[in-house]
Amino acid sequence: MKPALLHNAMACRAGLGMSVKRLLVDNGAAFPSKAIAAAYKALGVQLKFARSNQPQG
Repeated sequence: MKPALLHNAMACRAGLGMSVKRLLVDNGAAFPSKAIAAAYKALGVQLKFARSNQPQG
């Protein structure tokens, strides 16, 4: 997910009175990237990586 798209998605949720503090993600190539990690950190969202073959965390 591109940082601008992430920011827009978070703003939309905030407009609905929703907040995201933690996000469970898989170990796909996009999530460990430095740019995505920085974007989530700037928005105050903690990434939690799912264990292999256990998508529920």
